[in-house]
Amino acid sequence: MIPIQTDAARRRFPKLNHQLTSEDLTVISDEGAVYFGPKAWLMVLWSLCRYREWSYRLAAPEPADDPTGGVDGVAAPLSNQPRRRLIEVSK
Repeated sequence: MIPIQTDAARRRFPKLNHQLTSEDLTVISDEGAVYFGPKAWLMVLWSLCRYREWSYRLAAPEPADDPTGGVDGVAAPLSNQPRRRLIEVSK
């Protein structure tokens, strides 16, 4: 992990919208794919073996009558929590 909006982050990811990284969770894959918001939360869950099955369930299309809100419903309470301002970096 590297701190967001730093010279190190800008050097490592020059094409990334660094302002956006301070507004929502940002995940960058080993291949360079960038995920923001709900998709980033899915990637975090997928990266944790214990929660990988949850990532598959939450990524599946939701039935129209599903009141849970999928990943948005799960991530909403977390978005009000204080967050460390970091970008995940694979080695």
